Amino acid sequence: MINMKRLQNLALSVLVLACLTVLQTAQATIVHTGTDYDVAAGGLADFQALGYGQTGYYFPQFDAGSSVTERPTWENMAFSMPSWISFQFDISQADRTFSPDAGYFSGDVDDVMDLVEPFGDPIVWGVYSEGGDTAWDDFKLPSGVTGLSGSVVDEAAANNSNNSVNRIQLGAGTPSAFFLRIVVDNTNGEHDPIGRLRARGDSDVRVLDEDVDLQGITVNGNTDIYTFLYTDYQDGDFIKIQLNSGVPGEYPGFGGLMVDIPEPSSIAFGLLGLAGIVRFGRRRRS
Repeated sequence: MINMKRLQNLALSVLVLACLTVLQTAQATIVHTGTDYDVAAGGLADFQALGYGQTGYYFPQFDAGSSVTERPTWENMAFSMPSWISFQFDISQADRTFSPDAGYFSGDVDDVMDLVEPFGDPIVWGVYSEGGDTAWDDFKLPSGVTGLSGSVVDEAAANNSNNSVNRIQLGAGTPSAFFLRIVVDNTNGEHDPIGRLRARGDSDVRVLDEDVDLQGITVNGNTDIYTFLYTDYQDGDFIKIQLNSGVPGEYPGFGGLMVDIPEPSSIAFGLLGLAGIVRFGRRRRS
């Protein structure tokens, strides 16, 4: 005769083993956990008050003293990133962060070293920085410093989907979960990615395609922050960001990036509470 108690215990053991196996082989995910709309009260977006960017941030052309455009993405930036996140501003390198797809814009062509040297006054290829427009929102950085916002701009993404950010490299010490926050709509109606704003994850050694599409992006010239939760990313993986202006002749961009380490409750909310309304990226492990 079958011992029902033993059968129940066996079934429970099998279930526990299956759950542990799933946890051990958890696939990387990206979840859009929410959007902060219209955070620039009186024209000032206060990221310090929001508690955002405590782990790291990048803001291009921050508080530029005059109107500038078609400038390097590193020029006049506010930048503070942890050791496990790497940006490569030298466009000549294979691991470059920003896309060169839009071609050549400006620079001193007299010095051939400008082609490979990202500092000084180099040739600008592809994605560039713009700033100094007093009609754009002011930012209060996570550090507490206040100044006029800028933007990176991708002309190759004018009514066209393009990986404006090719690679933000993740290295040793990458946590099991982190937030990536993308700042947009700070440019008084210019450079808005209303056709597509997509956060992606990728790897050189695994086949990945983990992205989230956002529909119905609002544009009113008042800064918005889109937050994505990345989980189970590792040393060697990297982040991409894909933009599309959705408008012929309009060049999209973003005003900054921020990174934070979530509390465990935030991870649970992101993975469970939103599981039914977002698309999960899948990692196929060899």
